[in-house]
Amino acid sequence: MDSIEAELCPCVEIGESAGLAYHKDMTRLSNRSDITGKSLRVRGWFQSWKYTVGVESALRHHLRLLPHVSDAVRHYLDQIRPSAWKAGSYSRIAIHVRVGDLKKQQQWNYGYTVPQRPYFEQVWSGAIIITKS
Repeated sequence: MDSIEAELCPCVEIGESAGLAYHKDMTRLSNRSDITGKSLRVRGWFQSWKYTVGVESALRHHLRLLPHVSDAVRHYLDQIRPSAWKAGSYSRIAIHVRVGDLKKQQQWNYGYTVPQRPYFEQVWSGAIIITKS
C-alpha cells in the first residue's frame, strides 16, 4: 500500500464502514468536490445492486467483452452445444457459487450463507441446474 499511495497521492480513499450493507453516501461521489482532479482509491466489496442504479448502461458499456473475445466465446459455445439444443432456441445460464471459505463457522456467524437449490431455481424458471458435489 505504501508504494501505491506514493504513486497515486494526492488521493481520496472511500470505503465501506461495514460489509454486507448498503451505504447510501457512497452513491453521491459525483457531488463531492474534494475528489476532483485526484485519484480515487475504493476499498470494500460494494455488493449491493443499489450502487449501480442510474449507471447500468455505462457499466454494461465498460464491462462488455471485446469483439474478438466475444466471437471466440460464441464459437466455443457453439462447439460444445448439446445436440438436443441444435433444433430450437435456448438460453445458457452460468452460475458461479462461492463456497470454499463460506463453509467456515466464522463466516456463518458473520451472516454469510451458501444459497440452497430453491434460490437458484427462482433465478430463472425453467433453468437446468447442474450441481457438483
